Amino acid sequence: MQDVSFKKWFIAWLNIINEPQGWREKLCQLFSLAAIATLCLYPFMGNLLLSELSGNTPPTVPLISSTGNFEYVSNPSNHSNHYDVYFHTHDGKTYQMSQFVAPLSVTKLAENNPTTQFKVQGFILANGKGSFYPVIVNDLNDYPIISKESLLAELAHNRQADQRTVNLMYSATIFCFVGFIIFSFLTINRKLSTQTFTQ
Repeated sequence: MQDVSFKKWFIAWLNIINEPQGWREKLCQLFSLAAIATLCLYPFMGNLLLSELSGNTPPTVPLISSTGNFEYVSNPSNHSNHYDVYFHTHDGKTYQMSQFVAPLSVTKLAENNPTTQFKVQGFILANGKGSFYPVIVNDLNDYPIISKESLLAELAHNRQADQRTVNLMYSATIFCFVGFIIFSFLTINRKLSTQTFTQ
């Protein structure tokens, strides 16, 4: 096969992306667009997904101890039930937890007991730059309402789940790029071998 310049190869690839002919070129188009999309989106999405629950946990980071109540706030948008949970302390401070951060048990507590006061200990995720995360929720008599073990176990479980999701995203990126390289090489070389390019 004659030597093909990068310019000709690139023009042929653009032609396939814009107007694919036949199943080979359509697969080439599909993998090309998928590779570009995953390269642009997945690193950003993966970092965003992992950052919400990242950071050290007590005793490495300081605990925040206060008395206050949890509030459940629903923010429906585009037919999705998005919500946030807030912890309002007795001295006027407010700590936010998104639905991706708030433990399920705390969310239910906020829904069912919005005015009940609790003694709460927690910390700020992402090494002080993220959301509040409670690790101890007691009543005013120091009786455990939600155990420390269950809250930390849920945090660890969610971190592992997020990491698995990110691993799948990167696997999908690699798959798309392998498909892109294979189908682009085979399809474009086949296309160029059957066409005459005018210099």
